[in-house]
Formats: sequence, C-alpha cells, structure tokens
Amino acid sequence: MFDLEKAIRNWKKEFHKFEAFEDASIADLELHLRDEFEVQKKAGWADIDAYRAAVTRVGTAESLASEYGKNRILALELRSPLRPSRFMPALLASYVRVAARHFKRRMGFSLLNIAGLAVGMASCILIMMWVRDEVSFDQFHANAGAIQRVIVERTIHNTFRTPATPGVLGPYLRGSYPEVVASVRLRNCQPPLRYGKGPDDFYTGRGITADPSIFKVFSFPFRSGDPASALADPFSIVISESMAKACFRDEDPMGKVLLNGPDSPLRVTGVMKDLPANSDFRFQYVIPLSFLAKDGQTFDRWDTFQLSTYIQLAEGTDPSALNAKIEKIVSDHVPNLRSKVILIPMSRLHLYGIEGTGPITYVVIYSIVALFVLLIACINFVNLSTARSSQRAREVGLRKVIGARRADLIRQFLGETLVHATFALLGAIGLVLAFLPAFNRLAGKSFKAADLFGPPVLLGVAGMAALTGLMSGAYPAFVLSRFQPVLVLRGARIGGAGQKGLRRILVVAQFSISVFLLVGTLVVSKQLEFIRNKDLGWDTSNLVVTRLGDQTRAAFEALKADLKSHPGIAAVTRSNADLTFLGFETTAATWEGKQADNSMSIQIRTVDHDYLAAMGMRMKEGRFFSRDFPTDVSEGYVVNEAALRAMGMENPLEKEFVLSGKKGRIIGVVRDFHHHSLHEAIEPLVFTMNVDAYSFLFVRMAPGRTAEGLDTLRKEWPRIDPGYPFSYNFFTDVLAGLYRSEQQTGDVIRTFAALALLIACFGLFGLAAFLAERKTKEIGIRKVAGASVMRIVALLNKEFLKWVVIADLIGLPVAYFFLHKWLRGFAYRTSIGAGVFVLAIVLSLGIAGLTVSCQSIQAGRKNPVDALRFE
Repeated sequence: MFDLEKAIRNWKKEFHKFEAFEDASIADLELHLRDEFEVQKKAGWADIDAYRAAVTRVGTAESLASEYGKNRILALELRSPLRPSRFMPALLASYVRVAARHFKRRMGFSLLNIAGLAVGMASCILIMMWVRDEVSFDQFHANAGAIQRVIVERTIHNTFRTPATPGVLGPYLRGSYPEVVASVRLRNCQPPLRYGKGPDDFYTGRGITADPSIFKVFSFPFRSGDPASALADPFSIVISESMAKACFRDEDPMGKVLLNGPDSPLRVTGVMKDLPANSDFRFQYVIPLSFLAKDGQTFDRWDTFQLSTYIQLAEGTDPSALNAKIEKIVSDHVPNLRSKVILIPMSRLHLYGIEGTGPITYVVIYSIVALFVLLIACINFVNLSTARSSQRAREVGLRKVIGARRADLIRQFLGETLVHATFALLGAIGLVLAFLPAFNRLAGKSFKAADLFGPPVLLGVAGMAALTGLMSGAYPAFVLSRFQPVLVLRGARIGGAGQKGLRRILVVAQFSISVFLLVGTLVVSKQLEFIRNKDLGWDTSNLVVTRLGDQTRAAFEALKADLKSHPGIAAVTRSNADLTFLGFETTAATWEGKQADNSMSIQIRTVDHDYLAAMGMRMKEGRFFSRDFPTDVSEGYVVNEAALRAMGMENPLEKEFVLSGKKGRIIGVVRDFHHHSLHEAIEPLVFTMNVDAYSFLFVRMAPGRTAEGLDTLRKEWPRIDPGYPFSYNFFTDVLAGLYRSEQQTGDVIRTFAALALLIACFGLFGLAAFLAERKTKEIGIRKVAGASVMRIVALLNKEFLKWVVIADLIGLPVAYFFLHKWLRGFAYRTSIGAGVFVLAIVLSLGIAGLTVSCQSIQAGRKNPVDALRFE
C-alpha cells in the first residue's frame, strides 16, 4: 500500500535541494499534497500500483523524474491518476481549507482586498437603493399608465414650458375628446386651518384645492369616507391620517369642522392614508376647487395660466395621436399666442419633469458613480490578485503535477474570490446599516433597515456579490490556471511584462475614474458657490416672509407703522406672492406699439409703495410707486428689463399698458433681478398695485438685530391678527430650497468621490507593498551602496506616479465633456476653468504619492542586512 508519510519525507528532502522553494512554500505544498491524497483516497486511488499504472498511461513519468532529481518513485508519488469528470465534494472542502490557510497567512493582504470590495459594494448598494426609490415614484396609482399631465409650451423670445395651464383646459378636453375619460385640476394652497380655540390651535401643513375627480384619477386610499362624494360640497375637506391625529388626537375626525377664516368652515368628509414617500404629491388635505368661488375666483379664461391639469386616457388610447389633435387648442383660443399643448405620461413625470431634465440626470449620474466605485474595487482585487500570483504559482504547479485539471483550478480560484466577495458582502451590509442614517440625511431620503432586506433588494445584492466575485476573480483564475508546472517548480519567475502591463492598465483605469469623480466634485462645488454668491439683483439678507390673514390685510398700514417703530426692524412691505412663486402669469397684456405676432406671457406681482426699497432692488429708469402720486394705485405699472425686451419697446415711460383690461401707463423700469432659480432665465415681470390682493408680508431685520426683530414680530402679531397664526421663513432658506437637488448631488458626489479615491489608494498601497517586497534585494543593495530613504521612496514612487499622470490625461477631457453638458442646464453658470484641472492633478498626484510613500518609507527603513539575508 502507498505510504503517505514516507512519500512526504522523500518529497520534502528532494525539494529542499531547489533554491526557489522557501520553507513556507514547502509547508504549503505539503498541506496541498495531504489534501489531494485524501481526495484521491476517497476516489479509490490510494494504492501505489494504481498511481504507477495511471502515470504510465499519462506518459509523463520520465519527464517528471528528469526534472526532479531522477527520482522516479517521487515522480510517481507526485503524479495522480486522471480524475473522473464529475466534481467531487471532497475537492470543494480542500478548496475551502486552502482559502482559509491563505487568508490566515496573508491576513493583511486579504483584509485589504475584502475592505476595498466591502466599501465599493456598500457604496453601490446605497446608491442603488436611491435609484430604485426614484424610478418607483408615483407608480402606486392604479391608473398610472393612463394618466397624463398637461403642460403648455410657449414661445416668446425663447421657448419654455410651464406647468400652469388655463383653468378651462381640463373640462374642455374631457367634454370634447372621447379619448379623455376624466380630468382633474389642482393648485397648491396653504391657509392655516383652525381646529380648536387655543391660540396655537392652527394646522399649517401643505394642502391643495382640486376637482372632486382627484380621487377617481389618482389612487389615494381612504380610511374613512367615500372618495366618490367626499368633495361634492364646496365647504368639505379631506384630510390625511397624520393631520387627523395632529388636529383631533384619538377622536373620530369625520364631521369635525376646521376653520379657514371666520366665515369659511370646512367639514371633514374623508380621511385618506398618508401619502407614500415615493410620491411627488406632498399635501395633507384637499379642499374642493369650488371653495375658491366664495372669493370670486373663476377658471373660465384661456389666457390665464393658474392651475395644474391631469387627464386620464381611455384604454387603448395612443397618447401621441391624442397629443397631435390637441396641440393647438390653447393657441386657437388665444389669438397670437404661440403655444402648443404637450402630454407627459405619469410614468415619466418624476424622472424627466416637464423640461425633460428632471431627476433622470441625477439617476444616471448616481448610477455611474455607483458603477465606478464598484469597478474601482474590482480593479483593486484583480490588481492585487495578479500581483500576488507568483506566490500561488507553486501551488498551481503542484496541483497540476498531482492531477488537477485546468477546470479544477479555475473553479478553485473563482470559488476563493466568491468567498472573498461573500465576506465583503457581509461587511458591506454592515456598513450600509451603520451609515444608513447619514446617507438619509445626505440624499434627503428616509430609508429604513427593513428596506435592505426586501426580496428585490436581497436578490439584487446577492447577484451583485456573485457578479463582483466572478468579475474580480476571472482574470486571476484563468491566468493562474495556465501556469506550466515544470517552469513553476523549477523556480522560474512568473508574471512578466504581460502581467505588469495589465496592472498598469488597471491603475490607469481606476485613477482615470477617480479623477473624473474628483473633477466632478470640484465643478459641482464651484457651481453651488457661484449660485450662493451671485448678485441676484436684490438683497436677500435678514429678510423673512410670512403669510397675511384677512384681518392683517385690512390693518396693514397700522401694522407696518407699529413694526417699523421698533429698532430691530428695518423695513416692512407686502406682495401677492413669494418672490420664487411660479404662477400668476398671463398673456392678457397689451401695450402701445404691440406687434400683432407678439404673444408675451408676463408674471404679475402686486406690491405696495415700499416694496422696491424694502427688497433692495434698483431702478433702471423712471420711478417706483409713490404716495405722492395717488393715481399709481389705479393706473401705474412698473416692468422689468426682461419685459421691456420682450415687448420690443424703447422709451417706455408714460406709454400705455393694459393688463387684463386694466388700462394704465408704465411709470418705471426696474433692473432685472432673479425671482426664480438660476436654472431659468429672467422672465418678463410687471408690478402693479391692488389693495385687495396682498397675501405675503416681508420684514427686513436690522443688521445684527435679527433675533430682536423676530421677537418683536412674534410679540406684536397676536395683537394685530389674533385669528391668524404667526409663522415665518428666512428668504435665504427659501432660496436654498430651489437648489436642494444640486446641493444633495454635490454632497453625494463628494462623498462617493472620496470613497473612490480611498478604494483606489487601497489598491495602490497594496501594489506598493508588493513592489517593495519584490525589490527587497535591490533595496538592500542600494542601501549598502549609500542610498538614502528618500532615494528609495523616489524609486518606488516613480513606478506609479507616471501612470497616475497618464490617468489624469485620460480622465480630465472626459470629465470636461460631461460637466460642460451638465452646466448647460443652468441659465446662469460658472466656467470650469483651468484651475479645476490643475487642482485635480495636484490632488491626484499628491494622494497617490502619499499612499505609495507610506509604504516606501517603511521599506526604505529596513535593515539591508536583513533584506540580503532574506534573499
């Protein structure tokens, strides 16, 4: 019978003669031989005669004996018979043991690999959770596939789209086209609703006014009440569960009354479930649109754009065919208005918006970032695995000598990478759970740990781990399995120019990606800084805005005089709209010298005499409204420069201007100021006066006395209007909300760009450690010859930094192309500038150099005697 222990003793004695084998390597090979023997024993090949017969059939015994000391018996002992084609479980156990030994022996290297993969996979999981949430918006509606939003595209001097539509459009489409089975109009509203008698018993959440058909078109499930009739009464209201709890605690809210002013009771006729987070609708209550008729508001004009309109199509309707039919409806009813109606499917509305440039841009950006971060982690694994392949070469050689086929070796190495990927996945899940709250704050989401363990996410995560393991281990598995055992066991160096070339390509690839993300971070930050610091044409500092109640409007002059008497308040004014409000626009304007084909659409702002000074705006010519000219209230108009350009008017002062039938004259031109976000060009705007149309109070605090001014405003408010709650917003916060998506994008890109650089540096650190190990003898000789530590550092840095420079030359032009395209989404934008690229190059080289230098200094400080003795 075959004597395993004797064979091993003979084997070790013979292989100690070869200088290429170190004690550690021989110990490894002994363990492999024992594992292989157990596998062969279970397969029925434990007899030496069986070994000898099998080797004779293979015909390689003589060549093996000639290579290894003419020891035929040793060769026979090392060469196993041909294995059966089936995969044996015992072999899998052997692979697991080998993987565990390598992990233990090279724990630092293995942990570096797993940590890089874990960080990359965690980043990918977080971003994919965000992407999955974005693409699911408003898909919960039963009729989501049939709902279309109606918008109007208009052309004046440029073409733009507006979500505001004529109030008559929805009913007209429903009544005139059989393809439209339902329509709903809605508009935001936020009047405080009194639910009790206490001074603070007001609900100030967001609401909408809408047609009763809203609950037919959209799927907003009810807890109580009948959706079909809930809004039949003009003085009814449907509230959410959270609003019901806030207002009525544990009482049944049905039939309860909420007050919108002393003469407007609203009876609760329905309670709906709270809207899910993945919905673009954000309201807590719904009031019938007919409720606004009490204030004399009508929606029967084609030339006034003030409502959002949605329609539901009949089954089988082709939206594009219907769109072609209705495209000219608005322009047919409003002469000289160059416009067309456009239908946008509900399924595309969140991602693409009305301009086609919605969150889909950020979905693509985040997906690319996730892919890049994961790709860098996989590149690290491949780089480090191929760099260390020479230390696995002898194992491969021995396994081939004792009968391993190439397929067996491929399975082994792919299995090891899958094990690494599984450990990395477990680490990634731990990282995701640990950093999920921080990610929620960063991305403006509300994910929970349970969201990570839903079937779709788990399947996706498991698939990502498998794909990552296979992708990361494919190259090492196929390359290592091709090694020739004769060359390996004789001590030939494995991994020549081809392998070095691959490592260089991978280093260039991962740093090109890192530089791309780095430049993206710098440009996004620069644009956000540009937005924060751009002169908007008016003063936003120390300015607060609050809504006005009916009693406050009536007593406004007394309120203003009282407030201005306090030293903490510098100015007080009022208007019909927040400066960033998108609405109150009309084409019902004519003027002296108007061309027949000019269809200017103009925004309307109702203001008082002190508005210009309080807001810090500047006149270009003429004057603003003045108490010295009483006719300004009924006849005066002030326009901005954009309106002047749109009208094509020169010398506008005292020229006739008619707005919605109100005839007057232009008394002044205010310099352009930004009253929307910088994504949009400044639009035509007209200021007028109307004592009954003021809804917002603006108060500017004295410099350095903001807290004092707010305290004054808070104390005085109950005396002026006890029936209306006091709440306010700083205008700086309102403006920040216009760029929240850009700010969140900048934060996310900065975070994951830093992670990408960190992962790339993991790989660079590992490669530097490997290179230092390979150059141990050279470093020792150089130190004996007098080389300093810094000289050693320079030697190792030179190997990597030139490839980082090449990565910069590749990544920077690609970054410029995409970032230039992103900036075009802003009407007002910064320039990229050469400074961004210089800074990116400096940072990438600096970070790479620091990473390599940390390992190089450690190698350079080693005792050369130890290095030479080791070699």
